[in-house]
Amino acid sequence: MTVTNASREQLENEASYLRDYLMTQPAGTIAVLVNDLALWLAAGKEIVWAQDVTLGQTRPDEVFPTPIEDIGQIDTEELYELSQNIRNWLKAPTPLFEYAEWVAGVNAEYASHDLG
Repeated sequence: MTVTNASREQLENEASYLRDYLMTQPAGTIAVLVNDLALWLAAGKEIVWAQDVTLGQTRPDEVFPTPIEDIGQIDTEELYELSQNIRNWLKAPTPLFEYAEWVAGVNAEYASHDLG
């Protein structure tokens, strides 16, 4: 299946709701969706995600967060599933606050790569 503009727009809408929620939370708050997909706000207030990392343990320079809009080549069904997972998480949020220092380190690494 190919990605449609509508499905990409749906993901961006759900991500904006998540961004709004995270902006009301302490810096470094993480939302973990199914499949251990972790999302948080980078310094520029963009939603970034990382998968297959151990929160608080993977070294910040070994984490490669990606803006939610740059999810790569996935099909419409996967976009819908990700959008639905964000929507479901927002219905009953379970934010993680205990990794704020780790998120700050990851964000610093992310910003340094973004500038360099």
